[in-house]
Amino acid sequence: MRELLVNLAKNENMGIVISSHNLAELDNLVNKVCIIKNGEIIETSGITEIKKETKANYKIFEVNNIEKIKSLLPGAVIINSNKFKINAVKEDELFKNFADMIPNFPAANINVSEATLYKPEYSWNYETGAHLTSHNGKLQTDISLFYMDTRNQQISRFAENGLGRITVNAGKSRSIGAEASIHAQITNNFSLNGNYGYTYATFTDYIVSDEKNYNGHYVPFVPKHTFHIGGQYKFKIQKNTFFDDITLDANYKGAGRIYWTEQNTASQAFYGTLNGRINFNKGNGQIACWITNALNKKYQAFYFESMNRGFKQQGRPLQIGIDLKCNF
Repeated sequence: MRELLVNLAKNENMGIVISSHNLAELDNLVNKVCIIKNGEIIETSGITEIKKETKANYKIFEVNNIEKIKSLLPGAVIINSNKFKINAVKEDELFKNFADMIPNFPAANINVSEATLYKPEYSWNYETGAHLTSHNGKLQTDISLFYMDTRNQQISRFAENGLGRITVNAGKSRSIGAEASIHAQITNNFSLNGNYGYTYATFTDYIVSDEKNYNGHYVPFVPKHTFHIGGQYKFKIQKNTFFDDITLDANYKGAGRIYWTEQNTASQAFYGTLNGRINFNKGNGQIACWITNALNKKYQAFYFESMNRGFKQQGRPLQIGIDLKCNF
């Protein structure tokens, strides 16, 4: 997906807007960032400038007398009529005096860098597999086993005050799994394919307090099972007809169970969607009719908790569409 978006932006001169809390992925993808808080844009800048300010560890404050801040804190960067930001990592005496006036900021001797930054994530990955080909290449199979040992795993959770999400370290986790895929060319016009993945990802060292011990809990947002099976049939059309060929694709794919929180109190059970596509091809052109979630399966695509309440995003319902394509 990342390569697709980069290609569209670079080769198709297309602007793409992405809303995400996955900062690591955004860092590898975007070139401009817009930060929104409580429905208000508080920062718009290039990713390079954002990184420079991140290294400086700026903190944003809201006050009712911005002119006084200008005189008290010459190093402050004014954002608008009542907001400014300042380099909190420097921890000079002037900033400490100002921070003492803010209830959410501890008094002197605070290490702001340690309080606001999280540790880098490290993992050891081991994988072994095999690729098998038989029947003159008409049957191809891939099998793999993997083991991941992650330290200082970074997870995203909503802040206790309910205002936004934060990234924290969750100690250690372990992932064990296997993947298998098969492709069979039954005839020149008919093929079948399928794959299955199993992942057992749990925390092995994640103790927040005496009351919160997540050891043995499943890592959020990691589906335990993934499944896909599909087939394709190409109908050859006689020459001098309107179409060169017609291709019919059908597949069924599923995932689950997916846990949404470290507590493992909310989850999406295994679900599957039936999808289809028929392509009418002629020279460099193509007309395609497609359908996704043909059985209108109801499932949760995303879930989070905030302000002691749970919120879920429903998956896409049945959708039908038509694509037109022409290669030049």
